[in-house]
Amino acid sequence: IFYVAPEGDCGGQTPCYANPQQAVDAALSGDEIRVAAGIYTGVNNIGGKSQHLYINKNLLLRGGYSISDWNVPDPAINVTELQAQVQGRVVFITGDTTTVTIDGFHLTFGDASGLGGHPYGNDSGGNIFIDKASVNLFNCEITDGTVPSDGYGGGLYIKDGTLKIVNTLFDTNEAGHGGAAYISGGETDIDSCTFTNNRTTMMTGPGPAIKVDGGSFAMNKSVISGNVAVGKAPNSAALDIKSSSFQIDRTLVELTVSSPGIKLRGNGYLKNSEIHDNQYGGVSISDGVVTVIGNDIYNNGS
Repeated sequence: IFYVAPEGDCGGQTPCYANPQQAVDAALSGDEIRVAAGIYTGVNNIGGKSQHLYINKNLLLRGGYSISDWNVPDPAINVTELQAQVQGRVVFITGDTTTVTIDGFHLTFGDASGLGGHPYGNDSGGNIFIDKASVNLFNCEITDGTVPSDGYGGGLYIKDGTLKIVNTLFDTNEAGHGGAAYISGGETDIDSCTFTNNRTTMMTGPGPAIKVDGGSFAMNKSVISGNVAVGKAPNSAALDIKSSSFQIDRTLVELTVSSPGIKLRGNGYLKNSEIHDNQYGGVSISDGVVTVIGNDIYNNGS
C-alpha cells in the first residue's frame, strides 16, 4: 500500500508521497494507493500529453482518508480532489491489459483543448480519458470538465474499453458531443449515478448528458436531469444511444433543454423508467428492435 497526503505528511505511514502521480510512478501493477483529503493540483507531460494523473498499470486508487485513519475511508467528509486547473486532463488511463479502480475522488477542472484523442483528431476527455483500458469509477464526482465545441466527452471519454460507474455524479461538464460522457465502443455499465447540468456546445451536438456510439451499454437506477443542448437539437437527446445492445432500467430522464430525453438506435430494453418534461420529446426509437415496458412517459414537448 502506498500513501499520499498534502505536503507528504502521512502521519507516519510509509511510503508516503505528496501527490498521486508520485505514488503511481512508484507502484507496481496490482498495488493500492490510498489518498488523504486535500486538493491536489498541477499537471505533468507523461506520455506526451498534459494531465494531472497518468496511469498505464493495474492499480487501485482510493480517496477519502485522513492522516489519522488510513483504514476506513469517508469520501463525503474527507474530500479528496484531483484538479487540473484547466491546464490539461485530470486522469489519462491507457493500455488494453490495464485495469484501474478509482474510488472516492472529486475529479475537476480538466480541459482537453489541444490534446486530441478522438479518431478524427478532435479533442476529447476533459476530466477523464480512457484508451482501451478496463476502468471502475466508484463514489466519485466528475465536474467542470471541458473540451472545445467540436470535441467529445467533457467529463469522460472512453474508446474500446470496459467501464463500470457506480454512485458517481457528473455535473457541469461540456463538450460538442457528449457533454458529460462520450462512449465509443466497448462495454459500459452505469449504476446509481446522476448526470446534471451538463451540456453540448455544438449546434445540434448529440448527448448533452451521454452519447453512446457502438458497443454494449447498460444503465440502472440513475438520474439524468437538467442537461442542456445549445440551440434547438431535436435530432439529439440527453441520453443518445447507438448500440448493438443496450438496457435502461429504473432510470429518470427529465428537464432536458432544447433536446429530447432519450434517443435509441439498436437492440435493447427501456423499462421501469420515468421520462418527463423534456423540451423536444420523451423517447425516439429507430434502427433496431426495442422493448419498451413499464415506463412512465409524460409531459414532454414536441
